[in-house]
Amino acid sequence: MGIRPCASLACSCATLSSSLRSAGGASGRSFTVPESIAFRLISERVSVAAASLLQELRVFDLYQGKGVETGRKSVALGLILQDLSRTLTDEEADRVVDAVRADLRSNLDARIRE
Repeated sequence: MGIRPCASLACSCATLSSSLRSAGGASGRSFTVPESIAFRLISERVSVAAASLLQELRVFDLYQGKGVETGRKSVALGLILQDLSRTLTDEEADRVVDAVRADLRSNLDARIRE
């Protein structure tokens, strides 16, 4: 995964939110994982679930404290999704994000924060 400028390439910027939209989506909803889970494991699971469409993964918020269950940490991710041959549709980006959510839930006990 590298950093690629989106000016000349078709990119879809996504957050793990319930109302994802391509290229500058809605504000992300974070999720919690057990505090023992390292970012490396989260990154690996996201890479598996998003496959070749994942170009970049960013943590834009990490929090432990009031409002987060004891023993867990809140994480918010930004995903840069890109197909090198065409522009992704909103539905395709949504499917990737849904797959990432499902993978994180089943493999890392991730829970979407309400």
